[in-house]
Amino acid sequence: MTKELSTGAAEYLNTRLFSAMLGSFPKGQALAAASGISGIQSGIIEAAGDKSMLSREGVRYTLSYRRSCGRAAFSKVVSAILENSGCPVSLPLLEKEISVIFPADKTATAKLRTHLEDKTRFFRAGEYYGLTKWLLVPGDDEEDFAFANSVSDEEAAAWNGLPAGDAEKFPADILSGEPVSVRALQYLAWKREKDENCFLKVYEKLLASDAVFLRDGTVCSKKTAEGYRRELARFQKALGDSPADPLTPEDIYLEKSALKKITDTIIRKGCFELKDAAAKYYGGKDACDPQNLKLIKDYLFSAINDERIDHDDSQWFVKVDFDDEDRDDICSFITEKGSVTAEDIIAEFLGIPMEHAGVPALKKRLAALMAGSENILVSGERYSKAVMIPEWAKAIPDSLVYTEPEPVEDMEGDIYDCMLEPEGFDPALRSEIYNPLAEDYGDEDPSRTIYSIDEAKQRCVLKYHHRMAGTFPLCQVQPGFFDIPENADVFPVDISGKTVYINKNTRLIYGMADFYSDITSVSGTVFYIHKTPEGYTFENTGETEKNCAIDTNRSMELLELAEQDNLTVFDIICRILSRKPLSFPALYTEVNIVRRCSRLLVASILSSYHCFNVKGKTGLWAFDEKKIDQGFNKNKKKYIKK
Repeated sequence: MTKELSTGAAEYLNTRLFSAMLGSFPKGQALAAASGISGIQSGIIEAAGDKSMLSREGVRYTLSYRRSCGRAAFSKVVSAILENSGCPVSLPLLEKEISVIFPADKTATAKLRTHLEDKTRFFRAGEYYGLTKWLLVPGDDEEDFAFANSVSDEEAAAWNGLPAGDAEKFPADILSGEPVSVRALQYLAWKREKDENCFLKVYEKLLASDAVFLRDGTVCSKKTAEGYRRELARFQKALGDSPADPLTPEDIYLEKSALKKITDTIIRKGCFELKDAAAKYYGGKDACDPQNLKLIKDYLFSAINDERIDHDDSQWFVKVDFDDEDRDDICSFITEKGSVTAEDIIAEFLGIPMEHAGVPALKKRLAALMAGSENILVSGERYSKAVMIPEWAKAIPDSLVYTEPEPVEDMEGDIYDCMLEPEGFDPALRSEIYNPLAEDYGDEDPSRTIYSIDEAKQRCVLKYHHRMAGTFPLCQVQPGFFDIPENADVFPVDISGKTVYINKNTRLIYGMADFYSDITSVSGTVFYIHKTPEGYTFENTGETEKNCAIDTNRSMELLELAEQDNLTVFDIICRILSRKPLSFPALYTEVNIVRRCSRLLVASILSSYHCFNVKGKTGLWAFDEKKIDQGFNKNKKKYIKK
């Protein structure tokens, strides 16, 4: 009488499928959708559907019992419908099904109503009809009742274990868990009421409630049915997506009026996606299936034949293009607006939507057309009016210029200030030399620099020479952070209402002096440049970068060291590290106040002498005065740059 949940879920599925099949020959996806179980697809029909109930006719499903109905007596066909349903069926559904079985008989529905009046074979409960044999018959006692209704010993034992129930609360008081057979509910009603009409009343009350009938003659609560739905959803998820039903040539063909509507839509909108046309004129998931979409595409692309229209693999579009004569008008448009995008120009001059398939090609055509315009700056897809650039934004400040010193050989043959190939660098330096804090103007490798990955803001650390020059090195700024035209070497950018100049050739930002006016630290002040849809903004949080921080007193010591004659860079590094160990960026920062030189020279010197070493895992470089007499590391000679 009761069943496991998985069995109940399968029975619930087949009950819903049978009801959805009445009066139709649906394809798999349509049948799954018509079942009313949210989310299930056609694959679940093959996996869990009752193979004896359903059969395939081409791409469509049919109810198996129909095959034996063609020559059967009309009354037997009506009985077969209800027998296979397993539960009462509404009159409208019975009429639809009988019309499918007898399509040529115009009187089939009238005959149906006549046959349903035969109470010896059928009973009526509201607008539903069932088989009279489903109703139990009364008996003088339980033994007589059991004999009259062919109640098995197993049924009797199970029924006696059920609660008697309350006629006023029925069926909610009994249907609280697993499905219960309708025969059992009739037995309980008879046992409780001893009324010969109680059997029909059971069906009437069940049909009037939210109880759910199943094909095997059981009934369950709405809550239990919801549990079956969840189980079926999990089962469907495990199965994955089902393939769409294949479309037939009859499904694909469209009337001339529909083809004209598609043509009119293309002309009116400028473009029309094939998938949108398929969804509108064919509908459902089937039209989006790759195999079906290919059939639709082949048909529609050949059927839509208009000299004004072209297409690619995914859409139709109206044929448009720029002419060479448009250049002057486009230049005037850009000059008037100041700055516009490629899409602005396409919309203004061609009047097509950006969904148009030709837009990518038109953008390339526009870029080629405007490439010869001297007064227009191009930045990706943005076109701007050219501006005058001051000469100082093109020159290198003297304080930033340096030349590498020539190697020095002393009386004992020791070599100082020689440059090594990168392969000779200490392992601790091979990545550190690409730290933006250790790079500077003219001393960087943009292809290997370890930039910040924050696209919304850049953390910038100001050093001594740039504070004095009012510049900032682009080695600390992620490429692409500033929107600079591709055909402009220098371009003005507004930051917090002040104009600065980005120079791609010198890799410097000019005009930063106003932002530095309130900064008192000699080196190491951190500021941020934010990028928002409204533009760029400057923020000084008061933060200091310890690897580049130098206060006034320390800067005076370093400047005094710079005044001493005949010091090699090796000597300078020894003097600085004799004070305390430093990180490579910190050492490079201090060395550059004493003597402008490249970080590669500093890295070469640290890697070449026994007296320099990294202290454990701290990453700090230290000077060991006891080893200074060991001089140059002979193993590094092969790496000396020629």
